[in-house]
Amino acid sequence: RNMSPFSTILLLPLLLSPPKSSVYLPTVEQHYTFETINTRYNKDGMALQRALDAPIGSNPHEHVSPDSTSTGSSLQSLLLGSMKINAFSRSESSRATKTGTYSTENQYNGTTILLDMTQLDTSVSQIGTIRDKVSFILNEYNRCFQNAKSSTGSPTPLEVCVILESPGGSASDYALAAQQLLRLRKHPNITVTVLVDKVAASGGYMIACTSSPGCLFAAPFAVLGSIGVVGQAVNIQKLLEGYGVQPLVFRGGRDKAPVGLVGEVTEEGLAKVQDMIDTTHKAFKRHVVDSRPLMIDKIDELATGETWLGYDALRIGLIDGITTSDEYISERIAQGFLVLKLLLIKRPQSTMFRPATEGVDFGASSSPFGLNRFSSFGLRSVSRVLDYTNRFVQSLGGFSGI
Repeated sequence: RNMSPFSTILLLPLLLSPPKSSVYLPTVEQHYTFETINTRYNKDGMALQRALDAPIGSNPHEHVSPDSTSTGSSLQSLLLGSMKINAFSRSESSRATKTGTYSTENQYNGTTILLDMTQLDTSVSQIGTIRDKVSFILNEYNRCFQNAKSSTGSPTPLEVCVILESPGGSASDYALAAQQLLRLRKHPNITVTVLVDKVAASGGYMIACTSSPGCLFAAPFAVLGSIGVVGQAVNIQKLLEGYGVQPLVFRGGRDKAPVGLVGEVTEEGLAKVQDMIDTTHKAFKRHVVDSRPLMIDKIDELATGETWLGYDALRIGLIDGITTSDEYISERIAQGFLVLKLLLIKRPQSTMFRPATEGVDFGASSSPFGLNRFSSFGLRSVSRVLDYTNRFVQSLGGFSGI
């Protein structure tokens, strides 16, 4: 029978939606990018040069074109000294992209990748990103650099420099974060350097000590150490009993939750909790010794939970040198290293449509508002609503429908 125009319109979402048997492959997105620290201040230096070259009392932007690269006086030579760094040529970069390998001959003296771990909370909520960054570095090194040879004929080395700041937190969470750096350290051609400007105590030091041998540095007044474990609990059993409330606790297993918020606190329960703390402390000390074998003879003396400032930490062997992250990075650049900071790309989420990884791309031209990306779930929902609407109209004796 003939279909009304209204029913035809209702069918459009069904016609546009992909078949149920189709397989949706999400668009591969870029997750990370790099900031080249070597050229971080290039434009700022050009602005300073324009200011120095401008006549006294004048606006430097009125006398020098913004596109000007004139060196004027020898300011650039003064800042850079005799260091000469040659960037990849376009042909080499293109060849590297096609072949999947990179040549470092006659280029930089080495490569350093910076990992920022200065915003760690007590539960290391960034652990997913940390794990993914480490996997990315290992994957790309094995894919692109394992066949590249240095001037000595050996595989090209890579330095991963971690800028760390943390007073500690959950033992299990920080142990997992430390294990990620050990993944890098175990690679024969990767060196892990850890730089501490402010604090790396307790769980923070658990991460810091996983640096490669001789590669743990801290600022003079950075706080380090606190190789210890603490556990805290609050019990309000007696408080509740004072108000006539009798909490009941049922356990399946003698040592299940020996001390909790409610329930009687027993000597056996307290002893069990202390045993758990001691066991964790022993594991912490074993982790430090495994990471820094030179501390094996004095670990019991140092693992008291005490903290030390940078110079004292160096004296007792907690760190390998005194420097700040700024000094270390500047030295690497002066030595001819390419220094790259690994950055996570954060895209704003649209409030109108789902992210591309959840939607279906119909191949339409790209829209600045993302209108070519629809959610398959959204289409099914609209189709279902329109179907119910059509049935309701039919029940009223109106249009004939599907």
